[in-house]
Amino acid sequence: MKITIAFIFVLIFTLSACTSDPKEISVAEFKSFAGQTIGTMSYYEFVGVEDGKAILFHYQMSSIDKSWSKTKVWVTASKLPKKYIEELSNKNGI
Repeated sequence: MKITIAFIFVLIFTLSACTSDPKEISVAEFKSFAGQTIGTMSYYEFVGVEDGKAILFHYQMSSIDKSWSKTKVWVTASKLPKKYIEELSNKNGI
């Protein structure tokens, strides 16, 4: 019974993490997140500019089942210096 309840909890948690909508963040948050180094349980990855939005994926590992969830965060690209976006693109091989 305990295993079934735990499984349902993990399933709901996983599904809610996968279905979250992209979240707009501030320029300061974007720069802070984009500048982070890869951690063991959580990290951000710049994935490019799409539809006028500079996009980061936030990867986070569940401490329960060790699975990774991915959330998309973004900022309007025109709010960032073009040189900054170019540097992120070059750094990430985009």
